[in-house]
Amino acid sequence: MKPLFSVIVPVYKTEKYLHRCVDSVLEQTFENWEMILVDDGSPDGSGAICDAYGAKDGRIRVIHKENGGLVSARKAGAAVCRGEFVMNVDSDDYIASDLMERIARVLENGAQVVLFGCQCFGSGGDSQLKSLLAEGLYEKESLQTLRNALIQNEQWNMAVLYGVCAMAVARAVYAPLQQTVPQTIRRGEDMAVTVPLLAGCECVYVLDYCGYFYRQNADSIMNTFSMDEVEQMGVLVTYLEDKLPQTYSHKLDVYVLTQYFNFLDRAMEQGLSVYRKAVCHTKDAAVLKRIRNVRGNSFKQKLVAFLLRHRMFGTLWLLRKLKPAG
Repeated sequence: MKPLFSVIVPVYKTEKYLHRCVDSVLEQTFENWEMILVDDGSPDGSGAICDAYGAKDGRIRVIHKENGGLVSARKAGAAVCRGEFVMNVDSDDYIASDLMERIARVLENGAQVVLFGCQCFGSGGDSQLKSLLAEGLYEKESLQTLRNALIQNEQWNMAVLYGVCAMAVARAVYAPLQQTVPQTIRRGEDMAVTVPLLAGCECVYVLDYCGYFYRQNADSIMNTFSMDEVEQMGVLVTYLEDKLPQTYSHKLDVYVLTQYFNFLDRAMEQGLSVYRKAVCHTKDAAVLKRIRNVRGNSFKQKLVAFLLRHRMFGTLWLLRKLKPAG
């Protein structure tokens, strides 16, 4: 029988957590699924663990490939999956035992995408992340409410979770889009998929349930400071511009502004010498040209936009020291 869900699990150096991840899929109360474990050239014992699970349950398939990164691994899984809907689970995370059952129940509404929330745990403490949108079906006129909230809403907040692990997506929509994501994207690779996907689909269900358990790791790429973040932002935004209608251009400008400020704010935390290096490294970056027309809503947003638009990095440093950014 054709599976309803294909669960793609990229695996790299996670032998310590992999059993919990795979077991959470095996423990699902909904049984019509397949799981694709993509061993992305992992140097530890993860590949052997994948093979053991593949031999144990016929619904589990294993791919062994040379290391190519997260985007590459997801592409490999998307190329061979057979389910009507695709779910992504990172190999150091896990899912609630009834998540698939809950998703299958709301798919009767005809949704192409089901969004759900995350339970965060680990080094950052316990918390919940979920959409700011109300539970329910978004289609026709109501779908515009969701699209207006994409990238950032009017308050400059991210109103929709952009992790591919926080949604189930029709394979016919997801698989082709995942294949177009550049493997050079190492930051924002989830947004490269989910934003065009949500901007283009016709029916979305928002499920008010945190059924994905996300492990917060202080050493992850997203939690470490790197000088190439602005260049990575440029790669992502250039890709999104090609995928999105022109109406999203201003939203992308605002996204660049907020992300660049966050980059400088984290550089400040490293000390004045790192901050100066970050400014010198990025002050002429092409992405900064996008903020020239951005205006904020609150006083803080307007001030930050003004300072960055006029390259007043020294003043920004002084203000940060007088009152840490909130």
